[in-house]
Amino acid sequence: MCSLTARERRMLEKSWAKPFAEKIFPLINEENFSVLYSDKASRSNTPVNVIVGGMVLEELMGLTDEEFMDSLLFDSRFQYALHTTSFKEQPVSDRTFSRFRRRCLTYETETGIDLIHDTVKELSGEMAALNFKKLFGYLNSVGQCALIPQIS
Repeated sequence: MCSLTARERRMLEKSWAKPFAEKIFPLINEENFSVLYSDKASRSNTPVNVIVGGMVLEELMGLTDEEFMDSLLFDSRFQYALHTTSFKEQPVSDRTFSRFRRRCLTYETETGIDLIHDTVKELSGEMAALNFKKLFGYLNSVGQCALIPQIS
């Protein structure tokens, strides 16, 4: 974000990214997903809150994984929303979401617990209070967004 002009920074602060970054992102409980990861030392993982936050943005905006990746790499609003503006390299790869979904599905198959659904349900109250439908509505009006009608 250091390369943004003062005008661009003001516009970023007025966008959907600010309420997402300040109100939704901090509510993503990474601890819910700790059951998917080993305690053994290994290479670092992509932060779960970045993955889950990205998946929520994908759904809200009707993006594919590839479209989300492009947005995260080239749109400072996505980086701001997911708290990755200070990262030297964005922490998500083209396979991050599919691998994460597979881990979650395996866990759900074994336990009956849908970690993603439960987390989105936890976020839905705050998202409704912030009226994210309205925030993203302008995208829908120009045919760029298929909003989920309700998060349940």
